[in-house]
Amino acid sequence: MQYIINSIRQENEIVITNTTITLDNGTILTLDISHFMPQNIEDIKLGITNRAISEQAKLDTINDIKTLIDIIPINQNITI
Repeated sequence: MQYIINSIRQENEIVITNTTITLDNGTILTLDISHFMPQNIEDIKLGITNRAISEQAKLDTINDIKTLIDIIPINQNITI
């Protein structure tokens, strides 16, 4: 995973980074990531890393569900 922080802004105790993330599979996402009361740059980095992990998991789940849908029998009598 790689990322670029495009911009940063503050809304009270929240720092928001507009970040372009390139996931390991090559998917590129541009997201606003909220960081609640960050204490240092490491908190910002951790927030970005965690969001990238979450986005990758979401994309993986979407693909898994597509695969599952393809194997669910429809218009068939199923005996239990």
